[in-house]
Amino acid sequence: VYQLELEFLRWVTVLLDELTGTGKRLGEILDRLDRASLSILLNTAEGNGKRQRRIRARFFDDSRGSATECAAGINEIVIL
Repeated sequence: VYQLELEFLRWVTVLLDELTGTGKRLGEILDRLDRASLSILLNTAEGNGKRQRRIRARFFDDSRGSATECAAGINEIVIL
């Protein structure tokens, strides 16, 4: 999963570079996409460093929420 998240983060970085400066509304979406995509990776990494199941699950849940946020942002970019 971590390797797929790295690949996604690389893809998002290229997308951000290509779309930066294309309008205020789009800029807001790109900012959220940038932060959420990094959050996926960081929460997964931190969750893997935890031993207690409940704490690990919380980090993985946050990671999944950030992935959902990225999906919504990408959908919005397609619509614009």
